[in-house]
Amino acid sequence: MKTDNIQKKIPGRIFNNTILESFTKSSPVITNVFYLSLVVLFLIENHFYGSLKMQNIGLTFASGLMFWTLFEYLMHRYLFHLISKKKWINRLSFMLHGIHHQNPRDQERFFMPPIPGSIIIGILFGLSYLAINNYSYCFMAGLLLGYVLYTQIHFRIHANKIPKYLKKTATHHLLHHHKYPNKAFGVSSSLWDVIFHTMPQNDINRNKGN
Repeated sequence: MKTDNIQKKIPGRIFNNTILESFTKSSPVITNVFYLSLVVLFLIENHFYGSLKMQNIGLTFASGLMFWTLFEYLMHRYLFHLISKKKWINRLSFMLHGIHHQNPRDQERFFMPPIPGSIIIGILFGLSYLAINNYSYCFMAGLLLGYVLYTQIHFRIHANKIPKYLKKTATHHLLHHHKYPNKAFGVSSSLWDVIFHTMPQNDINRNKGN
């Protein structure tokens, strides 16, 4: 699978307003520092407010990490590619993901910027706290680490030279970009594509041949 056309490096815009536009971009350094700091913060809060036994901490953290892969799949499948008669829904879908398909090698569009990211994290934490109470601190730490790992994988998939250890993952994701827009929604993992029958035919044929 070839990498994206070099011409698609040209950055796109979401807002005409320069200040608003700046809030829609981020970088690998900002992403790692901001979201990994939140991982640490949630683990510290778990120490003071979670009151979990050691074995529960590991299990809850791993559950958050695993849940990220499902959350990523569902968001990608049902929100990021949503088409509606309502213009604001289509606009939201474009802001969240459509611009990435339009400019898949724009390096400032691989990451959720801190301001909108904080809003989303606040909502997710509130929902998780309602569902699992004190377990939510450790759960969110695992989920956010899952997000950081996802951003690094996604970033490297669209790089000029894809690392060997990501070749299979990259092929799966680039099939979504170039051939099967309604399949291959998993980026950090293809597990949910297998479970929900959205694996691209190329991947299925390749796996049968192995």
